[in-house]
Amino acid sequence: MVLEQFIEQEYKWLNVKHKDVIDIGANIGDSAIYFALNGAKHIYAFELYPYSYNLAIKNINLNELNNKISLFNQGVGTKKSSIMIKRNFKNYGGTDLKAFDKGDIINITTLEEIVNKFKINNAALKIDCEGCEYNIILNASDDTLMKFNQIIIEYHYGYLNLKSKLEKSGFIVKNTFPRYSFNTESENHDMIIGFLYATLPL
Repeated sequence: MVLEQFIEQEYKWLNVKHKDVIDIGANIGDSAIYFALNGAKHIYAFELYPYSYNLAIKNINLNELNNKISLFNQGVGTKKSSIMIKRNFKNYGGTDLKAFDKGDIINITTLEEIVNKFKINNAALKIDCEGCEYNIILNASDDTLMKFNQIIIEYHYGYLNLKSKLEKSGFIVKNTFPRYSFNTESENHDMIIGFLYATLPL
């Protein structure tokens, strides 16, 4: 993850300077820290799993970026709900959404609620959540999506429906060539992954 963020700079395309950034799938805080160091106004970062969330807290504190990054132990989905997650479950970068019979109750919020709560406008959106991108984007209203002038998504099961939705909402959309990935951490091991870049014309 350090290699991806700070050496390969896979989010370099996203112009975050002086912008608010919504970071969905914050993991250990690496992408949020990258955005903060590259001039973002403020980052609202969402990480579902307690294990990664606690590591993200430590990393944000170590980098003294608490004033630039607001971190939430929440997921983002189609509607407001909740899920039970084991506190000691060690998720890694490729872990998809998993519910447990016992554990902490973790809230699920929506992109619309985030936009309204933090008065988001002309912002940047990053999504990397191992498959939840489809529920978030495909169920978002045009008004909600148009609060962002740039969106970068790591897609995991193809991009056509995401691209179609964003184009219908007024975005110019480009994508990387999809590649196959076998992911043992996800319920569906067979992934077709890549990046999708959406820009709202001026």
